[in-house]
Amino acid sequence: MKSHTKRYSKDLMRYVRRYQDVLKNPGKISQISVLSRDKRRLVMSGLANLSKYLGCYNYWKTLSKNAGLRWEKKVSLDIVLDIMNTNLQDCWVWLTQVLEKIPKEYGCVLVFTALTGLRPSEAANSVDLISNL
Repeated sequence: MKSHTKRYSKDLMRYVRRYQDVLKNPGKISQISVLSRDKRRLVMSGLANLSKYLGCYNYWKTLSKNAGLRWEKKVSLDIVLDIMNTNLQDCWVWLTQVLEKIPKEYGCVLVFTALTGLRPSEAANSVDLISNL
């Protein structure tokens, strides 16, 4: 999993631990089909990686195909609707509460992240680059 971020790898491992029995007991594969699209995608990715490691990837592919599991991505419209339906007021309340309790230099990083919309790792790298100037 060298090609994945550390956080994504942790998520995959958590789901692999929880659903690894599906490879041993195919009757449990129905547990995956009832999950949300995003969680199902993580579980399927984790099990695909595990099956490749164990050398039974073709078995996994057959098992998932027979169960009707598909790799579903969010369509662009869903992403836009999620963004538009996000309640930013809750985020603003949380940010103001946190800013009152943490040192000012950390607060600057949080405000920078909120204003730019960068991911936390990207914001940390940006702040590091800016401070080194």
